[in-house]
Amino acid sequence: MADLNIRDCFSLLIEDHRAVEELYERYSESDDLESKKQYLRVFIRDLSIHSGIEEAYVYPLMDKNLKHGGSLHQFSLDQHQHLKEDLKYLDTTELTEDNVTDFNQRLFGLIADLKHHTDHEEKDVFPAMRDALSMEQRADLLSQLEKAKSMVPTHPHPHTPNVSLTGLNIITTIQGYIDRSLDLYKGVDKK
Repeated sequence: MADLNIRDCFSLLIEDHRAVEELYERYSESDDLESKKQYLRVFIRDLSIHSGIEEAYVYPLMDKNLKHGGSLHQFSLDQHQHLKEDLKYLDTTELTEDNVTDFNQRLFGLIADLKHHTDHEEKDVFPAMRDALSMEQRADLLSQLEKAKSMVPTHPHPHTPNVSLTGLNIITTIQGYIDRSLDLYKGVDKK
C-alpha cells in the first residue's frame, strides 16, 4: 500500500479540489456582486487549469496502468467536457444583478456534478493509481503537473478536441498562452 502521508501528484490534485470548493463557498457567501465576479473568475481559471493538467497527464496514465483504464479515461473526459461547457457559459456571460439567480443555479448544478466527479477520483481513481504507479512515477507526474499548471489554458475550451496523448499538445499550449495573454491584458489577477 502506498504511503498516503507523502505529498505526491494526487495530493496536489486533491488540494486543487479543495481550493475550487473554497472559491465556490466564498462566491456563495458573498453578497457583493464585484466580489462574486472576482471569485467566479478565479474559480473558472483554477478549474480550467486543473482540468487541463488532468486531461494531459493523469487520464492518459489510466489507460496504461488501471484495469478498465481506457473506459475510465473516456468517462473522465466526458465528465470534463460537460463541465467545460457549463464553465464556458459562466466565463462568457457577464454576471449582473439581473442574472445572478441564473448564475447561482448554473453554478450550483456545476458544483453538484463536480462534487460527484471529485469524490469518484478521490475515493476510487487516485488510490488505484497510487497503488499502480511507483514512487518515482508519482514524483515525475507531480513535477509534470506543477510545470504544466503554468502552460495549460486558464479558460474553458469545450470545442477543442480531447486528445489522448500524454503531455501537452500544441493546441493546448497555444490556448494556454493566449488565455494568459488575455488575462494579463484584462488585468485578471494571478491569484
